[in-house]
Amino acid sequence: MGVTKEEVLQSAQELKPFNDTTTRLLAIMGDPTHSLHNLTELIQTDAVLSLRVLQHANRYCTHIERKIETIDEAIFFIGEATLTALILSREAHIYGELPGYSTNATSLWDHSLKTALYSHYFIEKIVQDRHLAKVAYTAGLIHDIGKILLSPHLPKEHSLLVDSPDFLEKEKELTGFTHTEAGQLIAKTWKLPRSLRQAITWHHAPSQANKRFQPLTYAVHLGDIASMITGTGTGIDSFSYLLDESYPEHIPIGEDDFSAAMLAVEAAYTATRSQLQL
Repeated sequence: MGVTKEEVLQSAQELKPFNDTTTRLLAIMGDPTHSLHNLTELIQTDAVLSLRVLQHANRYCTHIERKIETIDEAIFFIGEATLTALILSREAHIYGELPGYSTNATSLWDHSLKTALYSHYFIEKIVQDRHLAKVAYTAGLIHDIGKILLSPHLPKEHSLLVDSPDFLEKEKELTGFTHTEAGQLIAKTWKLPRSLRQAITWHHAPSQANKRFQPLTYAVHLGDIASMITGTGTGIDSFSYLLDESYPEHIPIGEDDFSAAMLAVEAAYTATRSQLQL
């Protein structure tokens, strides 16, 4: 028997949220017109985070012949993508096990990080929109957040899920929601910007996203699948989703482009995990 909408809504409201700084960061990163100044102002309001960002910059930016002493310099040198991953990585692991998907928050984070890197690559290199690429990276990091909400409501008997040809349909049958719908609830509860809400809601059905956000949503859709087929899965639902074959209309990527993307993303993934000490 599925849970009621009211129960899931209550669960979304009770779900331990990201801290205020992280939620505000997502709002900034969801706006393609944001500036370095916006990020600097935000980080400076959090003393612990400011220290962490400065320590990270000085530890890994070894090509700089002096100490990095200001937040704006630190963000400039480590880059916005690494900054976002650095901040979200400290949040991702508080959710522990995700038994409904036979995985845990650490594995989900690994998948999301690689999805983010692919999403960023597709927008920056194929669509050639550097500003939207930053939004795509953030969207990739949080695209599966609904699984945190749905996991407790899924059965411990995973054969009920594994044997289903349509994982989203099975989620809906068992819980009353898909993880994309659950993600939409969280995004609304946390007041995330519309760009991120669209990517979370429609990353398995990008053609249904608002046309304004379809390039972003298709990038996350492809990034999610690319992450799975290159070995960073999502638990029992890996390879349970269909590729939207109209993607070339939005992300015109060819076979050679994808090979280049794989090389670039695998290198970036390894480097980022090393930097974040994951």
